Amino acid sequence: MRIGSKPGPEVFGIPFRGKMIIYAPLKRIAFVANRAMATLVRDLLDGRVPALPSPTASVAVELLRKAELLAPDPPLTPVQSPAEFTPTSATLFLTNRCNLRCVYCYAYGGTLSPVDMPSSLALQAIDVVSRNAVKRCVPGFEVGFHGGGEPTLNWDVLTAAVSHARRQPLRGFVSMSSNGCYSAGKLSYILDNFDGLSLSFDGPPEVQNAQRPRATGTSSFRAVMKTIAEFDKRSFPYGLRVTAGRSTLDKLPDIVRFLARHTGAKRVQIEPVFRRGRGRPVAITAGHARAFVRGFCAALDVAAAHGLDLSYSGARPDLLTTRFCLSTCEALVVLQTGEVSTCFEVHNVRHPLARHFLVGRLQDGQIELDRRRWLRIANRTGDRIRFCSDCFCKFHCAGDCLGKTYCAGGVDRFRPSPRCVINQELTKHLLVRKMAQHHGMWLGQTSARIGDKP
Repeated sequence: MRIGSKPGPEVFGIPFRGKMIIYAPLKRIAFVANRAMATLVRDLLDGRVPALPSPTASVAVELLRKAELLAPDPPLTPVQSPAEFTPTSATLFLTNRCNLRCVYCYAYGGTLSPVDMPSSLALQAIDVVSRNAVKRCVPGFEVGFHGGGEPTLNWDVLTAAVSHARRQPLRGFVSMSSNGCYSAGKLSYILDNFDGLSLSFDGPPEVQNAQRPRATGTSSFRAVMKTIAEFDKRSFPYGLRVTAGRSTLDKLPDIVRFLARHTGAKRVQIEPVFRRGRGRPVAITAGHARAFVRGFCAALDVAAAHGLDLSYSGARPDLLTTRFCLSTCEALVVLQTGEVSTCFEVHNVRHPLARHFLVGRLQDGQIELDRRRWLRIANRTGDRIRFCSDCFCKFHCAGDCLGKTYCAGGVDRFRPSPRCVINQELTKHLLVRKMAQHHGMWLGQTSARIGDKP
């Protein structure tokens, strides 16, 4: 809840063990206050200064002034929609075919009528983002291969796209989201030609094989571990993406411990299953949100002990932004049949959000854009969502993932989801950890906005 009734600095009070965390996100200030201190902060923000403050109150006021808690907030430059849609990153949905049958797949991967992207379409997309990078005077462009299926099953188009990216005048960063089940030849090619990869892997064999079996119903664990071993042998850059369903929430610490001991991964991201595709029966609902938080917090301790960077997309106190991600304005997300999507999760024309999120087509080397539809999506930023105005996470999750919270008929086209609870509780937990690391008062520096390069 925001503290103070007058316009001024954004300061929030977060209940914590009978006390209050005073949090000023734009100033990177967080500390735990008792009731008297919380009341003093509220009074000062409202312009009420004690007439005869006690010595303790005087010291507290001086401390708050030195920390600049009461000063105007530094400006947060919103990540605005560009005047024109000139993306420098291409995300290509190469196929809806898949060699796994993950129980939570959002796209029903491998069970719909097969659709593959033709090479001509992939090459056009690369030409567009490469050309935009030159036009915008940026040092390079990006090409990623993503979901709906396993990208490596459309192998000839994938290799043609990589070769085409390497022939461009600017440097192209080539990456992929993948399941890691490859032949030796494909694995060798990836190691030699990709710059990085996000590998979906749920850890121990009993979890991986139950949640991510092959299309035949057999084990996928050994194949993925073989891939990881080759990645580690070559020091290939990769991160692991773990998906948590209802049955694995209490196993998250053990999963992270397994990954730390048996892989060389430095980065692990854990995300809850959401209600799309095959994931509906195992999705994390409001009733499971706090169990996910407990499991993740316990996993954080394991990760810290092993030097792992563990993350979840909705809890990012080190990031100040007005957008959850940049897919609406910086990414050319092209589906297998040429439609341009503004969200990685809207993977075909039959998706429930397709009429809102599919904003054009890639045709003859040009983006045929429905500008009005694009702006409607691109302009739904966190600072414009009234529901979020009183939330201490609003400068971090920025209204959360569009694909999970967009509601065409809702106020500000927003609908809260179970992730709101997860985002708030995990952000609070991360703040507590930061305060503990800094003797009770975190005075962190303002971090980069989303999209900024380190």
